[in-house]
Amino acid sequence: MKKAKSAKKVYVAPKAAKIRRQAVAAGHKV
Repeated sequence: MKKAKSAKKVYVAPKAAKIRRQAVAAGHKV
């Protein structure tokens, strides 16, 4: 269970970072 949660976190973290990066880039564009 703990291992699965950790794996999910590792998978979700980069995705969230990418979305946040795109949001920041959009903020700079506007």
